[in-house]
Amino acid sequence: MTFTLAASLLGREGEISPKSIVAAAIGCNIAWGSIDAALYLLGRKTLRSYRTRFLRRVQLARNEEDARSAIRQEWEPILAETTRPEDRERLYDAMRRLSLNARPLPAGLRRGDLRGAAGIFLLVSATSLPAILPFLFLGNEWLALRVSNFLLVALLFVAGYRWATIIDADPWRTGLTLVALGLALVAIAIALGG
Repeated sequence: MTFTLAASLLGREGEISPKSIVAAAIGCNIAWGSIDAALYLLGRKTLRSYRTRFLRRVQLARNEEDARSAIRQEWEPILAETTRPEDRERLYDAMRRLSLNARPLPAGLRRGDLRGAAGIFLLVSATSLPAILPFLFLGNEWLALRVSNFLLVALLFVAGYRWATIIDADPWRTGLTLVALGLALVAIAIALGG
């Protein structure tokens, strides 16, 4: 969307090359797909390493209270709003006992991580399709640009609407908010030269 909106701001009729917009949109999405996939893999490895260090910290605690304290420090922010203190303490004690014989799995990457990274790459790369399709099928560059922008804004709304149904929010408000946020971020990107 940054490319198509920047093209509409920077170019005049007849100066926008549909081929350059298509190539830029595809290239950008492939680059971001690669970056997002790599960051996903780094995140998976980091999370596993963190969990291993946490388990080790609980297992090597000097006494039961230090072990419970480490568990409490980790889980209290997550559980405090939804559970009673006495229930949490029982849970922490059970976690401490279970951790005594636990063995962490290696923190390396797994096949599922690679499938997830491939999925992210494909998903991010494929998001260029709605932006480029009008340029492939419409002869008028400016009309193609406007149709492309409309499709991308409509997709922002659809994504926000769908997301709202998952998080129990107002679908229309969330969809419109995502459109506004997306347009604001694109405006910032264009203003900064992106």
